[in-house]
Amino acid sequence: MPDESTGLVSRVRATARSVAAALLFERRHRLDTTEWVDLSDVGLDHPERGGYKPTGWLTLKKILPPEEVTADDVFLDLGSGKGRAVFLAAQYPFGRVIGVELSPELHAVAEKNLRRHDGRLGGTRIELVNADVVEYDVPADVTVLFLFNPFNGLVFSEALANVLRSLDEHPRPLRLVYVNPVEEAQVVATGRARLVREVSGADPADDAPTSARICLYELR
Repeated sequence: MPDESTGLVSRVRATARSVAAALLFERRHRLDTTEWVDLSDVGLDHPERGGYKPTGWLTLKKILPPEEVTADDVFLDLGSGKGRAVFLAAQYPFGRVIGVELSPELHAVAEKNLRRHDGRLGGTRIELVNADVVEYDVPADVTVLFLFNPFNGLVFSEALANVLRSLDEHPRPLRLVYVNPVEEAQVVATGRARLVREVSGADPADDAPTSARICLYELR
């Protein structure tokens, strides 16, 4: 029987191989999404807004299987940062993928990351918007909303109100993928959210297992 230290070494080696593979994948696709960024580094330090952390490469597939998406679906990432979740969503059969980011610097990196795809990846149209989520009008055709704990408190409350307003004005199925759901209580308190699925975000095969929980809600 291998001792505990041998098992630890094996796990470390497996994790190192996974990280190396992810970095090679990023290099192949000419992406720059791995390095974390604090909002103070881009002049936007705020107690209710989080810095940039890359979405794990496996996060979206864990919680939302591609077969549950069609060309009629539209994906929206609020707090899209350097655009990794946008890139991952564009691998799905979404008809359109949108990323909204407050920081002009991070928005510019996302544009550079996705520029070579000329606004499309496969058959998916990609849109990157430099805007504050508090002032952003959620498009009437959005059916999947993605949040990687980008903001909390009053900012989260106002962003959520914008989403629900869009849903009220244009009734439709709307799924919320919430990674590291710090403000889950606010979502539940609306009385309009049904938890469909929950998975663990902790996985050594991922280069950015930054959350122990990933939740999928259906908003009514």
